Amino acid sequence: MINDTKTLTIHSEIENKQSKHSWLLVVSFLFSIIAAHFITINSLGLNFILVCISGISALIFLKKKFKQEITTNEYLLMISAITISLLFIIRQSEVLYWLNVFAIFMIIWIAFAQRYTGSINNIPMIAWLLTPFRLIHLCFISASQSISIGFTPASFLTDKQQYIRSIILGILWTLPILLILGSLLVSSDSRFEHFAINLFSFEFLKLFNEILLIIIYFPLVSAFFYATLLGSALKTHQRKKTSLSLEGVQILTILTLINLLFLSYIVIQFSNFFGGDQLILETGRQTYSSYARRGFWELITLAIIVLPLLLIAHWLQRNEQKSLQIWFNRASILLIFCLVTIEASAIHRMYLYVKIYNLTELRFYSSIFMFYMMGGLIVFCLTVLKKKRGQFIAAIVIQTILVILFLNIINSDAQISQYNISRNQYRSIDINYLKKLSTDAYPTIYSLNKSLDARSSCALQRRLESKLQKLQANTPQWNWSIHQAHQVIQLWKKQCVKRK
Repeated sequence: MINDTKTLTIHSEIENKQSKHSWLLVVSFLFSIIAAHFITINSLGLNFILVCISGISALIFLKKKFKQEITTNEYLLMISAITISLLFIIRQSEVLYWLNVFAIFMIIWIAFAQRYTGSINNIPMIAWLLTPFRLIHLCFISASQSISIGFTPASFLTDKQQYIRSIILGILWTLPILLILGSLLVSSDSRFEHFAINLFSFEFLKLFNEILLIIIYFPLVSAFFYATLLGSALKTHQRKKTSLSLEGVQILTILTLINLLFLSYIVIQFSNFFGGDQLILETGRQTYSSYARRGFWELITLAIIVLPLLLIAHWLQRNEQKSLQIWFNRASILLIFCLVTIEASAIHRMYLYVKIYNLTELRFYSSIFMFYMMGGLIVFCLTVLKKKRGQFIAAIVIQTILVILFLNIINSDAQISQYNISRNQYRSIDINYLKKLSTDAYPTIYSLNKSLDARSSCALQRRLESKLQKLQANTPQWNWSIHQAHQVIQLWKKQCVKRK
């Protein structure tokens, strides 16, 4: 009797497990078809929001199906993903496009990484770094599960699962036979041949690309659902003591030497920080271009290196005396202060450069990135140095998403065009560069084109209209930026006709 009960329990567990895997794989496959159909490399507008809503709907459906509670953090991640997806409808800038894509991946990554701790507010650094490897591991799990379900004995499947599996396998076995018989029928009658051609008229290359995308998306989507819904697939991360460490004195020595290097640089460059125009004019040995550009990218690279260096130094410092930890914090704060001062020098150089030359996308986003890195250093002080290391990742992700939202709200291309046109008394307007900007800038260019003469204004209008027509021909989806640009160009065109 006991053995029979035990057998029934095992049978019930296997049946429940197979049911969950079946639903997960079916939903993953359907969502992969939707994603492969709607997401293309040049997609704009509604595609991303449709895919995002479909994915969230699938996730909520599976949560309800498996009787799992949706946490507040999960709702926040869903809302964030929908908000970012809406930006694809509003903006057309290629830079903002890829930044928005990056924000979506950040949200997916943090949703996946939180499975290590069960909390979005305390994700260890190692969990964040191991996420791609865990994703690959789960891809193999989902693939093996899809294969194993196909060969699962019928005794372990419910009647409904048996019917579904039988239908799918029956379709797969019948396809070759249908192709052979269908080709014979097509050859036998011209009217049936015409019907078959109209029925199956499609671009083979396009179909092949979508099938290839489905094959790529399916393991990734199912791996994400495995991590989100089947927590047993991931083991909860446990902090393990490691022998890899450095003595606190060694770390302090490293930070002290770096601080001395930075301080010496600041002392030597102190006059340059505040010299401005007069300094460049008096030396006569350098131009604005050479002064602003020399070392700018090196200083950006410096900011990229120092933050991971501080994180590694903090990680290597373990079980040290409280006094050494205090001195580590002091040395870190001094290093951050020096770095912020040096980065302020780089921003000042860029300001002088843009003051004489035009503002470009590269110069604009480079300056924003400098401020972003400064924000990252502040986050380091408020989390890691406050013994809240696990909150660093969540804070950085939030900061990144907020910066991307900010860039979309202020409309980067509009800001660039406004600066270049409004300050034309200092330099000639580079019309060729204005043409390179996305349709996000068209309303701003139109509102400021009065500062141009009639001939230049209409010439610019024709160039922008030509670019817009090509874009509309290649973009079948609706986009607010393109729609607004079309209205502006038509109004601008009428004014140019009147001037003639």
